[in-house]
Amino acid sequence: MVGRTVKLGTAAATVVGVMPEGYGFPVRERIWTPLRADGSTLAPRTGPAVSVFGRLAPGATMDDARAELGAIGARAAALSPETHRNLKPRVTDPEAFAARLRAVAADVDPTIRLTDVQPLARVGGGEAAMNWTLTSVAWLVSSIVLLLAATGIHSLMSFTVARRTREIGIRAALGAGPGRIVAGIFSRAFLQVGAGVLAGSGLAALLGLGSTREVLLLLAADATMLVAGMIACAVPLRRALRIDPTEALRAEG
Repeated sequence: MVGRTVKLGTAAATVVGVMPEGYGFPVRERIWTPLRADGSTLAPRTGPAVSVFGRLAPGATMDDARAELGAIGARAAALSPETHRNLKPRVTDPEAFAARLRAVAADVDPTIRLTDVQPLARVGGGEAAMNWTLTSVAWLVSSIVLLLAATGIHSLMSFTVARRTREIGIRAALGAGPGRIVAGIFSRAFLQVGAGVLAGSGLAALLGLGSTREVLLLLAADATMLVAGMIACAVPLRRALRIDPTEALRAEG
């Protein structure tokens, strides 16, 4: 949808963003367009009525906003005393604006009941905190699952090396190089890890990858799983390559 050109009346507009379902700021609006008022073609105090909503900068207070807006109003009155002498800019507290917002909503549709009016910063902060919590929990669970998987692979490979010590000794005695030993002992583990990565990637592709970022995240997850599998096999692999054929045959004999 983003990037498409749509018709708004007789004018064409490009979609630059899509809000979540149910969003209707400030009341029930569904489409927002840039304000294109050319002040040079308007007579004083004949422009369109405009309501301005603002967000406090980090660390700023309502008193700071009132002081800044008051200074802007004073400069405007000095530049245009005929039209701006009696205009007093005012910053309204979000909680105090709730009553007016309810009145506007009732004028639009008497069946609308606004029961929980909150400042945008509070709502956005709550959603951000919730998203951060969910993301942290997801990372924690994923890390635990990855650690358990790596531990399982490590235990399986350690058991395999211990059980096949005599076989590894015979292979080494017959002249098998490290590459042949690794391929014969650890190929099953590498195949299991690869099959798991391919199965997970295939499932993710079936569920749908909606953006380049999701594809990159999937590739990063695949690389992480492969690296974790290789690290889990590192210690058993080193142990297998350090087996002395004479000692292995003597111990088994």
